[in-house]
Amino acid sequence: MLALVSEAGFEAWVAKKDSDERLNEYQITHHPAADGQPPYSECFLETIDEPFEIKIAKKLIARGRHLVKRFGKTTHMGHRSECTIDGQRLSHSLWKEKYKDHCWSQILENDEEEGRCYSSCLKFAPLQTTDDPDQVNIDNDRLKNLGLIEITITKGLWVEQGAMRGGRKQKNKLTNAIADERAKKFAYTVNTVDRREVANPYRRPGCDFVPSTALPDYKFVFKVLPSESFFNNSRNYRQVCSFLIGWFYSSLMSSQFIDEPTPPPSPRLARRLTGKRKRSSEAVESIPLKEEIDDIKPHLDRKRVKYLEEQVQMLSSELRTVRSGGRGQSRADPVDLTLDD
Repeated sequence: MLALVSEAGFEAWVAKKDSDERLNEYQITHHPAADGQPPYSECFLETIDEPFEIKIAKKLIARGRHLVKRFGKTTHMGHRSECTIDGQRLSHSLWKEKYKDHCWSQILENDEEEGRCYSSCLKFAPLQTTDDPDQVNIDNDRLKNLGLIEITITKGLWVEQGAMRGGRKQKNKLTNAIADERAKKFAYTVNTVDRREVANPYRRPGCDFVPSTALPDYKFVFKVLPSESFFNNSRNYRQVCSFLIGWFYSSLMSSQFIDEPTPPPSPRLARRLTGKRKRSSEAVESIPLKEEIDDIKPHLDRKRVKYLEEQVQMLSSELRTVRSGGRGQSRADPVDLTLDD
C-alpha cells in the first residue's frame, strides 16, 4: 500500500515470512490530514494461516552528511517507526535515513526472572472466547482495536546517548487475546507462535528521538479480514452467518425499521390462556348459504375438450404422413382456450 500524500513516498505491506509474498489488499483508501490527525491510508487485509512480517520502505534516501558537520557523529537523521497490533504498541524502531526499508518479523522479549531472551513469530488467529472470567485478558477498549495493524512514521533526529542499552527487546510481550463468551463478536487477532530461546541480542548506545513536526508524517492502517479457508469451515461459516444476522437485526431495530419483538407470556398466563373453559350450550341459528353463482362461461370446458381432440387427430394424421414419406400439413394458428365464443 503506497502513501498518496507523502513527500518521502512511503510504502507499507504485509507479506509471508518464508516467501516474501505480499498479502492481498482490498479497498485501499487515502485520507488527507484533518482535525489534528496525520494523513493516512487504510485497506482490508486478507489473512493467511502461516507466520507473516510487516514491512515499510521509502523511495528517497538522504545521507545526512550535513548533520555530521553541525551536530557530530552521534546525531542521525531518520524516522521513528511505531507498529501497533490489536491496540498493543510494540517497541519503537530506529529507522535511519540511509536505510531504505524496515521490517517487523519477530517479537523479542527478555525474561528478567530467568535472564533469557525469547523470539516469537506473528500469526493471524480467530479471537478466542471462554466462560471463565478469570481467563479473560481483554477489555472493551482493546476489543474495539482487534484486527487492526497500525504503522506510524514520524520524521526527526536520533541523538545517541552514552549509556549502553539492550538491543531490540520487548518487555511487554504480545499477549494472546481471550474475550468473554457473552461479549463474543466476530473478529480476528494476532498471536505469537514458534516461541524459542535465542542468544542475547546485541547492545547499542541508547538514542533519544527529537521529532521535526508535531504530527507524524504518515500512517498506515490494515484491517484484518478472514481468509477463504476460514469460510470453507462449516462451523466458522455458521458462526459468521449468525453474527451477521444478529448484527443486521439489531441495526434494523435501532433504526426503527422493524418493531422490537413482544416478549412471550409468563408460564402461568400461558396455561390460563391455553386451558379449557366451560361454556353453556346455546342454540345457534343456521345461516343459509348464498346460492352458487352460475358459471359465466358454461361452454368453455367443452370448447377446450373439442379443441384438444382436434389437435390430437391432426398430429396423428401428420405422423402417419411423415412415416409414409410425405410432408406434413401446415398447422393452423393456435387457439386461445381462455376465451369463449
